Amino acid sequence: MRIRFCALAALALLAACGGPVTTPGGNHSPAVYSHVDYIAGRGAMLLELHNVPTGEGMEDWVTRNFSGPVGLRYVTFTRMPEQAVTPSLRVVLAFSPAVNASPAQLCEGRVPTEAASGTGRITAMAAFCHQEQPLSDIGGRVEAQPGAEEESLRSLLGQMRRGLLEDRTERQLIFLPGR
Repeated sequence: MRIRFCALAALALLAACGGPVTTPGGNHSPAVYSHVDYIAGRGAMLLELHNVPTGEGMEDWVTRNFSGPVGLRYVTFTRMPEQAVTPSLRVVLAFSPAVNASPAQLCEGRVPTEAASGTGRITAMAAFCHQEQPLSDIGGRVEAQPGAEEESLRSLLGQMRRGLLEDRTERQLIFLPGR
């Protein structure tokens, strides 16, 4: 009981401090992690970016910072299809997605976006796609802290990567000592 309370308190503190908030979508194929495991053991996964926040080199920065651990693997991303292990398996990441945007639209290449809000809030939506079929999706947002915009965005990207590509059944296992 004490561990659960501490976990809830930590989540509340993170949300109060403007940390990233992600919402897993309705899609999450059981095959997601096996695809990720296959690609991570052989090279890079394709990352398609849409409506990236402005700034010189931001597409490269986002690509580097979306790379990271997924389960027991480290996944690297590339924006060049010829460098991807399997270009038909890819992540599509859109910043400032339209309210009515869907994972299917992202996978089909029809990515509805809006202008950035200018309020310091960064919103994003990502889909893990096999050809034009979404296998997993997630949405997220973060309040960018003045002077720490890059760190806020890096935290959001990491949380979205894990939520999108990790095995959800694995994450549901909770170790409670003494039980």
